[in-house]
Amino acid sequence: MNKLLNDSDTAALRRALINLASIMLLMILSVGIAGLFSVWSINRFQTRTQLALNEVVAAMLDADHAQVHFKTQVQEWKNILLRGHDLDDRAKYKAAFEAEKQETRILLDGLPAKLDHLAHIEVLAMLEKDGESSGVKGISIQVKDEVVRTLAAFLTVNEVYNGAWDAAQKDGGWNPMQADRKVRGADRELMEQFDAIPLQLARAHADLVLRANREAESRFAMLSRLVWAAIVLALAIVSLTLWRILKYPALVK
Repeated sequence: MNKLLNDSDTAALRRALINLASIMLLMILSVGIAGLFSVWSINRFQTRTQLALNEVVAAMLDADHAQVHFKTQVQEWKNILLRGHDLDDRAKYKAAFEAEKQETRILLDGLPAKLDHLAHIEVLAMLEKDGESSGVKGISIQVKDEVVRTLAAFLTVNEVYNGAWDAAQKDGGWNPMQADRKVRGADRELMEQFDAIPLQLARAHADLVLRANREAESRFAMLSRLVWAAIVLALAIVSLTLWRILKYPALVK
């Protein structure tokens, strides 16, 4: 059997090998693009999700700081009642009381807008919507309503504090017992509201993290299947092309 190739067969075989090399390069490029797209997609999702979750944490920290400042404000009020017989101490603790009140007010004033912003973040809305069927919750409208009610109650309680402050200094004296009677129990419910808001936001954050992890796993599985499908398709095309070349008449004659 003559295995020598004439010029025509050699040229045809050369073209077939060039075609094979081209197809192999194309398949390698296609698999590479599929792999890069998968890495980009997962990284983009995780980056956007983490940035959104960081904003939830920021809102949660603001609520937590508001709670701490209000508790400190209450403690400063107690200092006023206990040590206010001295005029200098009274002024010092009253100034500290007002400073804590101002910090609390600033944090509470800013929370509704932050919660509104969270409600319009696309990735958080997607996580909440996709998680509804599995019971995963996000930033509900009730949280914002609770903040608004807490702010209103905070302003009301501070009016009570102001009235008690004036009553304690009536006629130029100092009567902490009278001030204490006016305020006693007025901030108990408000304290519970301050405690509830950070807990609600913490639960929402935990739910969103859980849903984000599930979504990341789902995306990874889907994109892994895409890459493996691209690899299998590339191997099939290259194998078919190679088989056709090996069946070339000049090689089998």
